[in-house]
Amino acid sequence: MNEPHPTALQLLERHLEIGIINDLEAWYGLFDEDAILEFPYAVGTPFPTRLDGKAAIREHIDKVARLFGRFTFGAPRFHATGRDLASCEVHGVSTVAASGAAYEQNFVMVLEARDGRIALYREYWSPIVAMALVKPTPSGPRSRPGDV
Repeated sequence: MNEPHPTALQLLERHLEIGIINDLEAWYGLFDEDAILEFPYAVGTPFPTRLDGKAAIREHIDKVARLFGRFTFGAPRFHATGRDLASCEVHGVSTVAASGAAYEQNFVMVLEARDGRIALYREYWSPIVAMALVKPTPSGPRSRPGDV
C-alpha cells in the first residue's frame, strides 16, 4: 500500500525544522521542479519578488545562504486548509555572516503543495529589516544589489 504524500502542513513543518540554510539539499528536496517562490514585499528592493522553477530557487537561495548563519524559528502558529494549503506565522533568528550581527524577522509563510512537494511558497517579511543587509556602511556595502 502506498503511503500518502506529505500534506502542505507537513511540508511547512519540515521547512521550519530544516531551517532553510541549515540543510540546503534537504530543503531543495521539498520543492517540485516547477515550484514558484514569491516574496511579495520585496517590490522596490534589490531582492527578487518571484522565482520560477527549482533551478532559479536554488540559484537565489545559494546566494542568501552565504549571507547568514543558522536560522532558527520559534513559536510557529500553523494554519491549514485541507491537504494542499497551509500557512504559518513565525519569528526567525539568524546572524549576518559577514558581521556577526543579529538578524531577526517576523514571517508569514504560505505554502501550496502538489503531489507531496512544494508547488508555491510565498513568504512575507519586512523589507526594512532585509534592506539593512544591503545598506551601505562605513566600510562599504554589506552586499551589492542583485547579490541576493
